[in-house]
Amino acid sequence: MKIYFSASITEDEKVKGYYKSIISTLEGMGHTVLQYGSDHLKPSELLNRTDEQIETAYKMLDKLMKQADLIVTEVSYPSVGVGYEISEAVSQKKPVLALSHKAAGFQPLATLQGNKSKYIEYHQYDEGDIEGILKTFIDKARDIIDTKFILIISPEIDKYLEWVSQERRMHKAQIVREAIENQMLKDKEYQQFLKDL
Repeated sequence: MKIYFSASITEDEKVKGYYKSIISTLEGMGHTVLQYGSDHLKPSELLNRTDEQIETAYKMLDKLMKQADLIVTEVSYPSVGVGYEISEAVSQKKPVLALSHKAAGFQPLATLQGNKSKYIEYHQYDEGDIEGILKTFIDKARDIIDTKFILIISPEIDKYLEWVSQERRMHKAQIVREAIENQMLKDKEYQQFLKDL
């Protein structure tokens, strides 16, 4: 899987060690880790960027997040940027794992620990249990990652989807997904098939 890793930008070598532990564990499990910033940027470099550098950085972050199947974040030291990436990933229905190292003494925000979305999980970790936490999260994430496919529709359906998305402020894909989910619930043969599994 392609996993986007995000964390606060820091020069603290101990904290960088936390990041390296997560990245090496993911890579050791056979995953591709995508990252931008936490691996090479220094906090001082963030203060004097040109508009062009900021735009380039945003485009790169956006590209990496779109390529990723899921997101793993290290939030021991909170960051507005990481918070934005978590929010963006959840809005794109990509599973997010937010981690804080037990030694950091981080008190999780209600937005992390209290969030009931199936797309976000929060855990505290140390070097002894990080692999188990990552494996469990990735296994669960596989079950909720949306599958994408191309759907060819008639002009009448497109017109309806356009109208309902504007009137009810819903994405077209959300409307189609809900219609299919409702049909699945009504389909007695399919419900029996699920019970027989």
